[in-house]
Amino acid sequence: MTPGAEVTRPDTAGYDQAWEGVLRSRERGRLAHAYLIAGAPRGAALRLAESMIQILYCTADSPPCGVCSPCVRVAELAHPDVHRVEPKSKSRQIRVEDLREQVLTPISRTAYEGGWKAGLILSAECLHPAAQNKFLKTLEEPPDNTLLILIAERPGALLSTIRSRCQLLKPSGGGCVEADPRAASLADLLEAYPPSNPLEAEGLASRVCDLLDEAAAEAEAEVEREIGAEGEEPDRKEVEARIRTRTIEARNAVLAELISWVRDLWTLTVAGDCACLHFGGRREALARGASRLTPSTALHHLRTLERMSERLARLARRDRLIFEHTMRELSGGG
Repeated sequence: MTPGAEVTRPDTAGYDQAWEGVLRSRERGRLAHAYLIAGAPRGAALRLAESMIQILYCTADSPPCGVCSPCVRVAELAHPDVHRVEPKSKSRQIRVEDLREQVLTPISRTAYEGGWKAGLILSAECLHPAAQNKFLKTLEEPPDNTLLILIAERPGALLSTIRSRCQLLKPSGGGCVEADPRAASLADLLEAYPPSNPLEAEGLASRVCDLLDEAAAEAEAEVEREIGAEGEEPDRKEVEARIRTRTIEARNAVLAELISWVRDLWTLTVAGDCACLHFGGRREALARGASRLTPSTALHHLRTLERMSERLARLARRDRLIFEHTMRELSGGG
């Protein structure tokens, strides 16, 4: 630290609860390997991400101090072991080659200064589908001593399997970060999770599938409204492609909420408590559900639902049979 420099408290306004949770995890030596910050790529979410990266390198007793050489270099984008990528100005996409060259390849190498490496993805919802699949492989087998942080205004645009492998950090005082109004309805249904018998499983599957159908219908209506506002004769193939894409995105968002609920259950079975639960406002219901699961069974539920989500997310239509079979399997009636 520079002699005489005044230590500055990190500016995590808007994410105070998330920041406190990160600090507790660090003190216990249990930082997650990947975090997803819900928010805009500039402002409070970015300040939170930079503070998280600074604690990896800060030389002060109570990091981050904000004034030591590593902290300053992180803030000035000059640290050799911190790598970031964001969308190109014209395409507004993060291509797979950009992700590989600017983040994935550098973090796969030995750190220049030893110790930690960090990868930061701004506007992660702009990752091209091929880039998302490429990044998912890194999440499944992350390099040692590596912290990955994604910032996304629309977390639902990311693959559900990416979201389920990241610790979600959301603004203080907010409920679920997804803007989808179905999130609360889904959470109401999931308060009875896990189903204890095949009959309960079928009932839960039916009601969740109804929400998936609502999501698809609303997505189609939204596209039709957009086409009408454009005032031009639409290319029907283009319209159908847009509806198909938007429908899959909307259904992915619902599936992601389901997986987030089960991920919260698994977190509680392992840690006993956590400040960064996705459904933090439903802690009592989650605790009841977690009490009926062991860490291993909760993880089995999570992985099974991830595989189911991957199958369903690629379908232009909703397949009720896949969902019902999965729920019966998890209830012990498969």
